[in-house]
Amino acid sequence: MQPADDAAKADVDPNAAVEKAEAAKARGNAAFAARDFAGAVTHYSLALRLHPTNHVLWSNRSAAHCAVRGPPPFLPPESPQFPPHCPLWVRVRVRV
Repeated sequence: MQPADDAAKADVDPNAAVEKAEAAKARGNAAFAARDFAGAVTHYSLALRLHPTNHVLWSNRSAAHCAVRGPPPFLPPESPQFPPHCPLWVRVRVRV
């Protein structure tokens, strides 16, 4: 099944979206552990499309981005989404 198919089917059932996001997160974690940081970014990005309020996914993707190209010199466009979900979770803010 293609990642786009996962996102399309998850639109139908919110519980399925969370399950598919967890599966994508697990694939991202495996890629990160295998030092395939670009692959990890891809899997975490899919997971975020399915479950954008999961602050752990934001942190994991930012860590993978840092491993790929180093810390960004600026905040990415989606960074304003962090505070509403988990405003006190410092790791996300530091990695961004």
